[in-house]
Amino acid sequence: MPTKTLEFVTAFSELLLPVLKNGEGPQRWTSTQILALLGHSCAPLWATTPKAFPDSSAGISSFLGNRIPVYVFSELRCLNCNSHFPAGALERNREAIQAQLDRKQNALRSLVSPSLHATQTQRVELLTEVLNDILQAIPQAVAVSGCLSTDVWQALQSAARAAHAQAEVMRQVHTDSIRSFESVGLAATCMSAGIYVLLHRLPLGLSQPEVCAQMYKAAVLLGQVGGRSQAKQVLRAAIKATLNSCGPHSVSQSSMKEYLRWLEREDE
Repeated sequence: MPTKTLEFVTAFSELLLPVLKNGEGPQRWTSTQILALLGHSCAPLWATTPKAFPDSSAGISSFLGNRIPVYVFSELRCLNCNSHFPAGALERNREAIQAQLDRKQNALRSLVSPSLHATQTQRVELLTEVLNDILQAIPQAVAVSGCLSTDVWQALQSAARAAHAQAEVMRQVHTDSIRSFESVGLAATCMSAGIYVLLHRLPLGLSQPEVCAQMYKAAVLLGQVGGRSQAKQVLRAAIKATLNSCGPHSVSQSSMKEYLRWLEREDE
């Protein structure tokens, strides 16, 4: 995995934990970080050190929640490195990375389709190739679209799906079990990072049903790789947050409660 991708997905998956544990709201970003979130990254935004971003804090919600245009000026300036760059160039780069991600997502859909004519070994090789391409594209999506963008969320979801599909095929052909385990772990990390991105994009946060569905998937993946304490933490947070939005007797609540009970019985 590329170093930048590993740093990003690991950091964002870890940023999710205090939100689940303490019920904290989405993180407040400095104005430099907000500019970077809108399409420029001269520093790793997930390493939020005061020295790197000395300017005053501001809320990202005003940029994502009010439906105002992202680019209202013809030129943007980074408050961290003082570089100027045209919004038009960023838009062209964004379109290019979106097209690249679309191609990889289409390839992934065909690889997980039952109608694919390929041996299981060939399927593993093709899934590995697509997964590597998606992982390579994540830092590019961060750079041109921002780390809380839809492009990054879709890339993380695709990486999680590809890694999980890779692990499933490996199990079927009885290949390297350690590598299969690592693929599930990668899927869980990418899924958790994607949830953190999603929390910043949806107005109801953890109580949003879409977030609940993603959290259940992440909990299942975490449980498969031995992260039962994290899985239970994710489930408890999702159950509590969606009690009113989904209802106490909804399918979502029932599924999460049942899986939580199973994990607790396994740990007895």
